[in-house]
Amino acid sequence: FFEALQLSKKIITTNFDVIIYDFYNTNNIFILNNENYNEIETFIQLPYITPPKEVLEKYSFSNWLNNLIED
Repeated sequence: FFEALQLSKKIITTNFDVIIYDFYNTNNIFILNNENYNEIETFIQLPYITPPKEVLEKYSFSNWLNNLIED
């Protein structure tokens, strides 16, 4: 998720837990299940929504590294 977030790419996943994160947006992340395969094309056509700057910074590699060093 973090690489896609930094590269402004959409993701298709089966990980339903992603909805609890502050970067989750239905335009950007599609949660695939056994009943919604036919909705993938619609998802792909939706515009990518750029997350707020604070969210991008929070999940950046440099911030992750800073948190690792500080702990």
